[in-house]
Amino acid sequence: MVILNEDRPVRLLARGKSISQAVNVAEILRNNFIKGANYSEVLIDSEELTNRDGSKSNVSSMEIEILPPKK
Repeated sequence: MVILNEDRPVRLLARGKSISQAVNVAEILRNNFIKGANYSEVLIDSEELTNRDGSKSNVSSMEIEILPPKK
Protein backbone atom coordinates (compact mmCIF):
# COMPACT_ATOMS: atom_id res chain seq x y z
CA MET A 1 0.00 0.00 0.00
CA VAL A 2 2.99 2.31 0.42
CA ILE A 3 3.54 2.65 -3.34
CA LEU A 4 -0.01 3.97 -3.71
CA ASN A 5 0.92 7.02 -1.63
CA GLU A 6 3.97 7.92 -3.74
CA ASP A 7 2.11 9.18 -6.83
CA ARG A 8 3.78 6.56 -9.03
CA PRO A 9 2.11 4.21 -11.49
CA VAL A 10 1.10 0.81 -10.13
CA ARG A 11 1.67 -2.26 -12.32
CA LEU A 12 -0.24 -5.51 -11.75
CA LEU A 13 0.98 -8.71 -13.39
CA ALA A 14 -0.97 -11.97 -13.62
CA ARG A 15 -0.84 -15.28 -15.47
CA GLY A 16 -3.41 -17.98 -16.11
CA LYS A 17 -6.27 -18.29 -13.67
CA SER A 18 -5.02 -15.27 -11.67
CA ILE A 19 -5.97 -12.82 -14.43
CA SER A 20 -9.55 -12.37 -13.21
CA GLN A 21 -8.28 -11.71 -9.69
CA ALA A 22 -5.84 -9.06 -10.99
CA VAL A 23 -8.69 -7.32 -12.83
CA ASN A 24 -10.71 -7.32 -9.57
CA VAL A 25 -7.76 -5.88 -7.64
CA ALA A 26 -7.29 -3.16 -10.27
CA GLU A 27 -10.95 -2.15 -10.02
CA ILE A 28 -10.85 -2.14 -6.21
CA LEU A 29 -7.73 0.05 -6.25
CA ARG A 30 -9.24 2.49 -8.74
CA ASN A 31 -12.63 2.74 -7.08
CA ASN A 32 -11.77 2.55 -3.37
CA PHE A 33 -8.13 3.46 -2.76
CA ILE A 34 -6.91 5.66 -5.63
CA LYS A 35 -10.01 7.62 -6.55
CA GLY A 36 -9.56 9.40 -9.87
CA ALA A 37 -6.85 7.02 -11.11
CA ASN A 38 -6.91 5.83 -14.71
CA TYR A 39 -5.62 2.84 -16.63
CA SER A 40 -2.49 3.58 -18.64
CA GLU A 41 -1.75 0.27 -20.36
CA VAL A 42 -3.35 -3.13 -20.44
CA LEU A 43 -1.08 -5.65 -22.15
CA ILE A 44 -2.27 -9.15 -23.04
CA ASP A 45 0.06 -11.95 -24.08
CA SER A 46 0.41 -15.72 -24.08
CA GLU A 47 3.41 -17.94 -23.44
CA GLU A 48 4.05 -21.49 -24.52
CA LEU A 49 5.22 -23.63 -21.60
CA THR A 50 6.45 -27.20 -21.61
CA ASN A 51 4.70 -29.45 -19.10
CA ARG A 52 6.45 -32.13 -17.04
CA ASP A 53 5.24 -34.80 -19.46
CA GLY A 54 6.79 -32.95 -22.41
CA SER A 55 3.52 -31.60 -23.84
CA LYS A 56 3.14 -27.89 -24.51
CA SER A 57 0.49 -25.53 -23.15
CA ASN A 58 -0.34 -21.90 -23.81
CA VAL A 59 -0.65 -19.73 -20.71
CA SER A 60 -2.21 -16.27 -20.95
CA SER A 61 -0.74 -13.29 -19.13
CA MET A 62 -1.93 -9.76 -18.45
CA GLU A 63 -0.20 -6.60 -17.27
CA ILE A 64 -2.30 -3.67 -15.99
CA GLU A 65 -0.82 -0.24 -15.26
CA ILE A 66 -2.78 2.24 -13.14
CA LEU A 67 -1.78 5.91 -13.18
CA PRO A 68 -2.31 8.06 -10.08
CA PRO A 69 -4.88 10.86 -10.33
CA LYS A 70 -3.70 14.16 -11.76
CA LYS A 71 -3.37 16.89 -9.18
